[in-house]
Order: sequence, then structure tokens, then C-alpha cells
Amino acid sequence: MNLDEYLISRGLTPDAVYRFDLSFNPIANALVIPALNSNGGWVGDLFRYMSEDASPRYRWIRGHPWLFNAQSVSHPLVDLVIVTEGQIDTMTVWDALGRVGERRKSSLAGHTEACGLPGASAWRRDYAALLDGKRVIVLADGDDAGKTMLRSIERDLEGFSSFVMPTGMDVNDYARQRGRLELRRLVESFARVARPVRLKPEEKPQRVGGYRGDLVVPILLEVGIDVRCSETPYRWASIKCPIPGHDDRNASATIAPDGRAVFCPVCKNGSGGNLFRANALRKTLGIRKSA
Repeated sequence: MNLDEYLISRGLTPDAVYRFDLSFNPIANALVIPALNSNGGWVGDLFRYMSEDASPRYRWIRGHPWLFNAQSVSHPLVDLVIVTEGQIDTMTVWDALGRVGERRKSSLAGHTEACGLPGASAWRRDYAALLDGKRVIVLADGDDAGKTMLRSIERDLEGFSSFVMPTGMDVNDYARQRGRLELRRLVESFARVARPVRLKPEEKPQRVGGYRGDLVVPILLEVGIDVRCSETPYRWASIKCPIPGHDDRNASATIAPDGRAVFCPVCKNGSGGNLFRANALRKTLGIRKSA
């Protein structure tokens, strides 16, 4: 299956290749989805493997996970943003609002963009900062992960509209089963009542005994992981995954600049990845807290 055939199988037009700068890696047999920051700078490449037996199906190969289509969302002329759980869902919303060259596009097409989280559990506060003051509609998958995503967004944003897909469906499933025009009508109905969101004040985490909030850097050094944290805000430094039993010990995990969390895009739950703070990391690695 080539790139165009794959997009068509997902109900998308091949125009998405040019709109989102997609490419195909024949060696890995994977769709390559680049992620750009709000300034249009490259931050990472996500591989979506085509093989039926590929596990995980999605993997960040270079760079680090980031909000998909962030460079378009942050444009000052965009006033309505549709937030989805993934990259294909983002392309689906873009496609539903009006394909390239269509005469009958949605009236929203000129000032609306969609974006996709790099996994249901991958919401970050700096994504909320990009959406502050814009009208926001969140389209959540019809599963527990989708509900978790909504709760995460609620911690940082106030006033957004949301819709949870029918059980077992994501945005792309909805468009393929009910039609892209039905998805367009759904978005338009929420757009009529959507209002600008407000960024909530950041809640400072409360330290409650134990070792919550401890640095993970000493733990990683103890098991022989070479750590070099980035000093750039919102930048995560790459390290070798420290988790025992990982299927690829050289895969790129990341560590937060403040040294308090490790993120692996492969461990535990596939494309959503898993975040290990100090207590979870000690338990996973079998390290006791020193007295």
C-alpha cells in the first residue's frame, strides 16, 4: 500500500500529503508525519507503520512528541480550533471542512484549524497557552482515554466545548461511518455556541510526604543512563529508555528539563507513551529510596 492508497483507505484526500508535508519511508514501510512548533520549526517525526503486525503502530523516531499542526493553530487569524487525540483525526477534520478546490466548503474553513495531541495522555500546559483566547472544540475518542484527555484539558482551559464520540469510535471512524459532511455539521453546530477559552492559573503541585516531586536524574545515573537535560523551556532531552523489558533499549525516551519526569513513547500503552516520575521510576527499576 502506497501513501495515497493509505490516505484514501482512511477516507482522506491525497491533498493531505501537501497540506501536512507527509512522506513515506519505504525502508520502515511507514507514513512519516512531521511535527512543527508554533513558529514552524521542526521538532519531531512520527512514524505510522503500515504492516498489519506492527507493534506499536505509532512511534516517535526523531525529535520529541509535540502538538500536531501547532504552527497553523497559533496563527493570529485562526479563531476556532478543533482539538483531537491524534494526527489522522486532525487531518480528518481538515478534510471534512472542505477539500482543496471544492466549491462548497464550510463557512468555517477560512478561520478554523485542527490540532492533534501526540496521545490521549500527552496533554501539556504549553499547548493550552497556544489556545488561550481562541474558541475551542474538543473532539474526544469514545473510550476511557478520551475521557482522560478531557479531564487533562479541563485543568488548564476554561470555557471550551466538547463532544465525546460514540463508544469505540475516534474522529476518523465517525467520518468514515457517518460521512464527512456529518462531521462537518457536528463541528458547525458546536461552532455556533463556542466562545473564547481562558487559560486557568497554574496549580502548584502540593508535596505530600514520600519522594513525590524528586528528581529522576540521580535515579537514571544510578542505573547507568547518560543524562544531559536541555535548558531550553519546553524542550525535552533524549535518552536511552531505562525501562527493563523494553523491546528497543536504544529507542528515544525523553527527560524533562526540570529533571522530574521521564517519558517513553513506546512503553506500556503504545502511541500514548508513559510518563514516569521519581516514585514510579524507582518502583519500576527496583530501586529503594535512600534514607
